[in-house]
Amino acid sequence: MTRTRLPVWYLISLLLLISSEVEASEVSWFVQISDLHLSKFTQNHLKHFGDKEGDFALFSELVLSALVPGTVVLSGDLVDGKDELGRGQQQIEEWEAYGRLVQNITRTTGLDLPSILDIRGNHDDFDVPKRGGHRDHFKDFAAASQQSAAGRVFTYPLHSGPYPVKQGLEGKSQGTCPTALLVGVDATPDPGGRAFANFLGTVPQSLLDELDQRLRRLEALYKKQACSPVLLAYGHHPLSVLTHPDHWPWLGPISSLLQASAAKTGGRRTLLGLLASHGALTYISGHLHAAFGQRLHWLHEGPSGGTLAELESTAWKDDRRFRIMTVDGATLSFADLHFQTPSKPLTPGINSRGPYSPAGHNVSISGADLTRAVGTRLVLITSPADGRYTPVKGDSEALESTGRIIVRALVLPAWSGVHAELEKVELICGCPSGSTKRIPMMQSPQPHVLEGSVSEDLLTNLCTPQDDRVGLQVSVVDKDGVISSSEIRPVRLPGYIHQQHAAEHVPSHIPSLNLAHSQDWRERLFLTFNWASFMQLLFWSIWSFHVTVMLMLPRLAGPCIQQRLEQDVTAAHSILWLPCWLASALCRWAQHPLAWRLQVGHAAYLAVGPWMAARLLTSQPLGFFLPGSILIRQPDLQGHTSWQWQTERAFYVPASFHLAFTIIPLTLWAASFHQARLRWGQHQSSWNQSWRVWHVAACGVLMCMPLGHINVLWRACWMLYGPASVLLSPGLGWTVIWVVTILWLTRSKGTMQPASKAGKSC
Repeated sequence: MTRTRLPVWYLISLLLLISSEVEASEVSWFVQISDLHLSKFTQNHLKHFGDKEGDFALFSELVLSALVPGTVVLSGDLVDGKDELGRGQQQIEEWEAYGRLVQNITRTTGLDLPSILDIRGNHDDFDVPKRGGHRDHFKDFAAASQQSAAGRVFTYPLHSGPYPVKQGLEGKSQGTCPTALLVGVDATPDPGGRAFANFLGTVPQSLLDELDQRLRRLEALYKKQACSPVLLAYGHHPLSVLTHPDHWPWLGPISSLLQASAAKTGGRRTLLGLLASHGALTYISGHLHAAFGQRLHWLHEGPSGGTLAELESTAWKDDRRFRIMTVDGATLSFADLHFQTPSKPLTPGINSRGPYSPAGHNVSISGADLTRAVGTRLVLITSPADGRYTPVKGDSEALESTGRIIVRALVLPAWSGVHAELEKVELICGCPSGSTKRIPMMQSPQPHVLEGSVSEDLLTNLCTPQDDRVGLQVSVVDKDGVISSSEIRPVRLPGYIHQQHAAEHVPSHIPSLNLAHSQDWRERLFLTFNWASFMQLLFWSIWSFHVTVMLMLPRLAGPCIQQRLEQDVTAAHSILWLPCWLASALCRWAQHPLAWRLQVGHAAYLAVGPWMAARLLTSQPLGFFLPGSILIRQPDLQGHTSWQWQTERAFYVPASFHLAFTIIPLTLWAASFHQARLRWGQHQSSWNQSWRVWHVAACGVLMCMPLGHINVLWRACWMLYGPASVLLSPGLGWTVIWVVTILWLTRSKGTMQPASKAGKSC
């Protein structure tokens, strides 16, 4: 670390900190990078993503070697895992490139292999028949294989910096307790299929049992050693795309009902609930890239009143994103940053260049938070907690007990070879009303960590009664005049601060914050509920609508409805002509015994399956997709194969779209075609030329939806799963053939009579 001269005002700050009688905690830090997607086809077909491997090698040489983190978390999708046509298939060349990347990290940071925490993503699991088997290259090249080649739970104790230090799981390092315990959970399915077949993560109850037992053992160990590290969890899949399958996937729909019932009665556990029960501070992940925003986060409430912050990181592949996370006591902080290189794709809303580039290199670092400046230093406020990701309780209690906010910041060299000493270090305190104050900071006993404080009196005089928060920013200037600063961190103010204003009374509650990264509709939509359960519910809702509204109701009440619609042909000339026509057509269609029975039988088949056969694994027999599960022939580690059931909720996504955009429109089209055929054959006077034109147009629109959807679906299935997915596909590929067959079987004219002539009336 470079030496820093301390002016007289540093000593004044030191006296203030000592008089506050607050025991300073040690700061630890680590780096998270997600979704590398190393690909052997980058030069041929994926040029727009740039040189991912080359940029990471440069990042290791220039940045990681300067940061020297306690660990590096690589949270999944280490390789792209696809062939030249985009089909899931592991490529040994990509894993060899990843092996070089890991060796580069160990060389530039001094970390040993067990200190690099990598975990599988869904791309790393494409076309892997058995975890730990001969086609599972993760076990051969990943650093996590040092703990277990086929394991799904990984633990690592993180001690305070500076690093590197040899850190042991079963004891203290250099006489200190770990500040944090990092726990990795591998939620990739086993076996790993292709494409949507492994988009969702799988956390069975057996994995939760293993995780629970491991955490209990470590908690008992650390309690015996008088240590209390905070718990930080990491994985690839966000919590919202995790499934928690049961032990009976072959029960299909019945299994889903049993799961829902057990969840309501508290008989089922989830990864979120288990982590929250152990007091985890955060769960960090990747997987979604930047599809739903550059900074997705959510605060989940724990069972004992605590909170778990879910933080999803965007991808190195698209954005060259990396994240520095710090642990200061029980306070978690992080900074999302972009490594800007000439080959990096442009990131919307992010500066394409940082304010500083090291000599001889056309690279820079910019922050996802635009108020951050990265010059020769990376500045991260480690305490107090960020008001955007932490509830107000902790800050209020600290301010009430000490009379001041203790501000600590981690200042690390941003680039290797930085030698310029710091000349000026300031804490800038500002309120939304516009008032600011610059406060000197000082070097703490721990290297790289600065300390300062904001008194209660200063907050009272600086902020107005309308201010509900204070913004803190740490700025450093080196001797070359290069400025680096943290983001402007909002810290919530407790209401009693404003009560010292005698001029006006302010209630003691905390007003709501309107912050730059406050939770918006995207986070509420994609992080607050489980998407696997939602797609399952959507599938059964659409299926129930099709059966009850389009099959059962017209069968039971069809004559009554049809008679009323046919009493007045002027309904055809009103604005409701199409709904009236479709309702009348469904009623006629449902009264045909053979047509109705065939449709009900087809709907029952869709509820049970199998929907289609598919080549789920290379060089393995065909597997079968069923609603909520797949049947696949899976090998074991000894090479013996057997048929096994596996819960698979991802198939509900294409199945739901198929029901909505193929089954339902085709049912309406077939009913309309059947009714038109009867009317044309009977030459009814009400069926004039205008009706024929409108009917042909309506049938054309109804037919375009399923044909367009089938075209896309057939092409995707054919490419991903082979010809069998279309040719041996009663649920997907045979739909149009099935409907045309029903129409051909009911082609006889005069099989239907108007409801009034059939002896049925309302």
